[in-house]
Amino acid sequence: MGKGKMVICTILLLCTMCFFSGCQERTGTPEESPYYAFQGVRIGTAFGDAQDVFGAYENRIAEDAHLVQYLYAHFFVITAQKGDGEEITTIVLRSNAVGTEEGVSIGDGREKVIETYGADFTEEQGQMTYVKQDTALTFLVDEEGIVLSITYSRIAEE
Repeated sequence: MGKGKMVICTILLLCTMCFFSGCQERTGTPEESPYYAFQGVRIGTAFGDAQDVFGAYENRIAEDAHLVQYLYAHFFVITAQKGDGEEITTIVLRSNAVGTEEGVSIGDGREKVIETYGADFTEEQGQMTYVKQDTALTFLVDEEGIVLSITYSRIAEE
């Protein structure tokens, strides 16, 4: 088969895949939710409420008077003091034993991230960042396009 025919076959195959993937019924896609969440917990949630979902943490590190880091087996949570409680500002996934609600985990490829979340992202120094409302969902990918970490964070107010 010549190069021209191979290119045409590849394009037709991709178009067919795109068509059929668009025909599938999707629930819980990123477009339907107004924010990003991990295990149903979004950035800005009171840490006390999130503990009901996450369970007991393995370690607590007070970074300074206002920031605290809670370590779990496969992720960690950073909180900031807010009133009498703590509010979640960042969640970092550090193992492929957990993933995003949409099904992306550490070790997946860049292609899966784009297939799942779309092409509307910013990319800088190996970080693919998607934004919804006041939350950023960032995928750190290596030179081969493999996801190394996943971070949910609050977008800084200007």
